[in-house]
Order: sequence, then C-alpha cells, then structure tokens
Amino acid sequence: GGAQESALECQAKLSESFRKARQKGLLNLSGLQLVSIPAGAFDLISTCEEGEIQLQMFSTEELTRLDFSYNELTEAGDDSRFERFTACASLRLSHNALRSLVLPDALQALTELDVSHNGLTGVFVAGGLGRR
Repeated sequence: GGAQESALECQAKLSESFRKARQKGLLNLSGLQLVSIPAGAFDLISTCEEGEIQLQMFSTEELTRLDFSYNELTEAGDDSRFERFTACASLRLSHNALRSLVLPDALQALTELDVSHNGLTGVFVAGGLGRR
C-alpha cells in the first residue's frame, strides 16, 4: 500500500543520499520525515552498495556538511556516535521537533549551526563552537 511505497521511496532516497555523501563529503538527509538519525550516517562506509568501487571515498569522520533539516527529529547530539562527525563545519537541524541538543566536544570544526524552527528552550551553551 501507500505506506510501504513511501517507506521504499524513503529508503531509496537514503541510499542515494549516502552514495552522494561518500562521493562529495556532505550528507543531505533533509526532508525525509526522519524521527531519528539513521545508523548509516554514523558509519558511511557500511552503506556501500555491493560492487561499488570508488577511488576516493568520504567516511563519516570526513563529512564537512550535515543537513538534517525538515525532519521530525526530537533530539540530536546526545547519541555518542555524534562524536564521529569530527570534520563537520556546517550542521543544519532547522525545522525539526528538537527538544534537546547536546553538541559533543568532538565537533571542533563546527562553524555553522542552524537549529531554527524547533522546540528548543533554555540556555544554549556553545562549548566547542568556533574553537580551533
């Protein structure tokens, strides 16, 4: 039915996004109705398709831009796997349902953070933001 087609379509978009990320070093998972960040984002090499051969391939640790905007995420960063995004300079989390955001110290390269249009309340402490 419709839900199954939608799930397959979403999986196809995910696969395509992961493939592009391995090629270009930027992961765009915007607008996929995600309620959580998929495991493949944290282990990009594991998402390789059978028979895929690339001379140069980006790993999770080499991604420079992450776009998780326009989804249904309620939390981000409190997953310890977020520490793998060590080269990430730009992180987009706008237009989600975030209630909490924890940025690990490992995000030393981060210079741009967009968390607009969320449900965040409280004080934002930019621990490692812009620190080199």
